[in-house]
Amino acid sequence: MMRTMASGARRIPFPARLGYASGSLGAGIYSTVPGILLLYFMTQELHLAVPVASLVVLVPKLAVVILDPAIGAWSDGLDSRWGRRRPFLLAGALTSGLFFVTMFAVPADWTATATALAMGLAYFCASATYSIFAVPYVAMPAELSTDPSVQSELIGLRMVFVFFGVLAGAALAPVLVDTFGGGRAGYLQMALALAALSTLVMLVTTFASPPPERQTPVARPARLRDVTRFFA
Repeated sequence: MMRTMASGARRIPFPARLGYASGSLGAGIYSTVPGILLLYFMTQELHLAVPVASLVVLVPKLAVVILDPAIGAWSDGLDSRWGRRRPFLLAGALTSGLFFVTMFAVPADWTATATALAMGLAYFCASATYSIFAVPYVAMPAELSTDPSVQSELIGLRMVFVFFGVLAGAALAPVLVDTFGGGRAGYLQMALALAALSTLVMLVTTFASPPPERQTPVARPARLRDVTRFFA
């Protein structure tokens, strides 16, 4: 049975669909590497106690659960010449890699308390800046096409890149650490390599994604109460 497009829906060329989906490679890396390596890095390389390292991972995760809806509300209500999503994509792409590297760049001569606080702050900033990209990013298919089949294709292609990003985070990251000699220097070099790759593909998504086909008009820019209403 031949598939027909919804009446009035535009066709998105494959390069544009690929440009949108490629950002998920970075998303897969950023969502996987901390879960695979961060706790081990803190306990074995930074010599933090396991309960302290676990708390360093837990608290930023809880904070981001609260932050994500706020980013979504801000993105939904943004009114700019570049659209509502692209400014967030650009900001997240440019900052998430920096904080990803910062997680693996804590100086060796700090006290345990200072190290734990720095790691917690770096992980929170890395998670928050990644969310600035990811939350608007996953909302885009519904705006890029009015055709449900095209939306499904975009999401399916995005999930393919997520798979390769997860694979890179789970399998490639430890290999890179060993390739660069292990230890703190090995982790830092791994973070630099993966951050560069992730930033590149997220910038591709930022500039290569097609403009939205439909977008609910924004009556006014987002205000603070729009961001905080989820928690009232």
